[in-house]
Amino acid sequence: MPVKRHRRQLTYFEDSFTGKEAVDFLMVLLPRLIFEGRQVDRSNCTTLLQKFMDQGFIRKARSNPNEKDTFRDNASLYM
Repeated sequence: MPVKRHRRQLTYFEDSFTGKEAVDFLMVLLPRLIFEGRQVDRSNCTTLLQKFMDQGFIRKARSNPNEKDTFRDNASLYM
């Protein structure tokens, strides 16, 4: 996953990526890695990234401890 420096309000997050960047990256990478005939779409990529979050491989840059983290295909930041 390509990472870079992102800013939200007055805080910088090093080595981070947005949800959209992650999905875009997987949309390019996954078709090269899986068998032909398998469908790769944004929904499948989002589901895979949610599983990565559930396993602790990625996390939200800013998370609320009272809420379950859900991966979103938008400008939300992840690390």
